[in-house]
Amino acid sequence: MKRHARLTAALIAAALIAPASGCAAIITPQATEHKYAAGDGAAAAIGDLKIRGVMVITKGKGKPGQLLATVFNSSQSPKTAKISTPSFSTTVRVKPESEVRLDPKDGKNVVIPSVSTKPGELLKVTLQSGSKSKRFSSQVFNGALPQYKKYLPSPKPSKSQNKSQNKSQP
Repeated sequence: MKRHARLTAALIAAALIAPASGCAAIITPQATEHKYAAGDGAAAAIGDLKIRGVMVITKGKGKPGQLLATVFNSSQSPKTAKISTPSFSTTVRVKPESEVRLDPKDGKNVVIPSVSTKPGELLKVTLQSGSKSKRFSSQVFNGALPQYKKYLPSPKPSKSQNKSQNKSQP
């Protein structure tokens, strides 16, 4: 009888310990199956048109902000992407099977004249292509990190810069 009681106690203990030890992974969804943007910057997609690394660098709410992103087109035909925030929009044309980097280092300087969100909060962004659109949230940084400080825009974008921002990007 003692032997049966010990065996029962051991089985109950094992049943209680197994879920806490990681053995419950059999019934728990795997975290690696969850898709997310692993680095700084947000991501979204509409079919073959994808945008990655979307972020804004600004000194504060109501100040100019540098929009950084990469737009990918994996289709066989050219695509047009409209990227909008509550106070700004720009259009990017992407050749078939190519990408366009919105980065001043690459000659694509896109400055939002007045960012509607303060650094540390999320900015609502919309990616639109044709009749389809995808809304997502993007990080707003203040330039405190050395890798982003160089992207802080000058206090006031010039009028010619603003005009070119609202037109189509090549």
